[in-house]
Amino acid sequence: MGEDFAVIYRNSEQFRGVEALIKQLSVLPENSEPLKFTSIYSQGAFSQFRICLWKQNLVYWRSPTYNVVRLFFTTLSALILSSIFC
Repeated sequence: MGEDFAVIYRNSEQFRGVEALIKQLSVLPENSEPLKFTSIYSQGAFSQFRICLWKQNLVYWRSPTYNVVRLFFTTLSALILSSIFC
């Protein structure tokens, strides 16, 4: 079934339009120069670390129910382990 859809899509007008657009945009305009960057990375290492930390913080606090369950099980584990080893 999926193979049939792929064959139908490849034969569609939309597919031909996308292919033509890709070919058109692949040709550089006249008098243009290739892009050159001063460094390999767009940001410094510390800046990338801060951005990753910020994104992780957003993801962490978007699921408060998960955090409550984690806190509950951590507390429960701490109580069980402290009762065993005290």
